[in-house]
Parts: sequence; structure tokens; C-alpha cells
Amino acid sequence: NLPDAYLAAVSEYSRILKTGGTLFVSLPYGRYMNHGWFQVFDSLMVDRLIEVFSPSALHECHFRYEPEGWKMSSREQSKDATCFDASNRKSYDNDFAAFSRAIVCLEMVK
Repeated sequence: NLPDAYLAAVSEYSRILKTGGTLFVSLPYGRYMNHGWFQVFDSLMVDRLIEVFSPSALHECHFRYEPEGWKMSSREQSKDATCFDASNRKSYDNDFAAFSRAIVCLEMVK
């Protein structure tokens, strides 16, 4: 329930990771939403995460769920994506998404 708690976690990963070590992070991405037990990350949150970790090298990939399956995407193409929260819903949406409709994958080298 603490929207910025992820920053403390990333800061700790940065502290304990040895120089040259790599942190891999995948997150639900799109329109910001705090569901209490998880958050959908937006562009600002991703930027803050990267800033706190302060990587020497960064690779960022985006994927978006489409009716045909997962496709490569971008921040811009995925910015309005939502999540299906099974804990609060009884039935699936028309696309049958099991959870996030977009994700961001980060590879950050300390």
C-alpha cells in the first residue's frame, strides 16, 4: 500500500549488488494503478526506478498483450495498458488477459 516502497527495494538491490552485477526486473506497465497488493507502473515510476538504481548500462524492453498474443511494444504504445485483477473480478474481459496487458523488462548493470 506504499506507492514508493519499490524505490527502497531497488536502492537495496543497488547497495548489495557487486559492481558489474546485473539486476533483471519485470513489471506490469501502463496506466498507473495501485491495487493495494500490486501496482501498475507508469513511465514516471520506471524512470524513478532507473534513477535510484543508477545503472552503468541499461536495456529496456516493452511487451503488450494483443488478441493474437504478446508483441514487442514501446513505452508510448503501452502507456494506457491495464491489468486484470483476478482478486477483484469474477469474470475475464473479452481479451481473456490473465493479468497485465503490458510489461516492461529492465536489465540494469551496476
